[in-house]
Amino acid sequence: MTRTSKYLNQDTFASLQSFQIEKIDREITDYLDTYNKMNMYHFEYCPKCGCYHPCLVKSGFANSGKQILRCRPRSAYFLFSPRTI
Repeated sequence: MTRTSKYLNQDTFASLQSFQIEKIDREITDYLDTYNKMNMYHFEYCPKCGCYHPCLVKSGFANSGKQILRCRPRSAYFLFSPRTI
């Protein structure tokens, strides 16, 4: 059983080809891995603007594949990487 079958109804799942199911499963896995990694880190200060206890929002991915975060109070964008911390 793949993760994809949990997120799609049975009719849609049955109509997909195996390569489509594999691709959707990879996308879901990548998303969940990124989400779990992001939840492991806590920023006391925003690395971009220095705001104390920032409200950081995921804002897509850069061309390099790294997560882009936005500091809500100051609307400052920065790339997330372990070296940022």
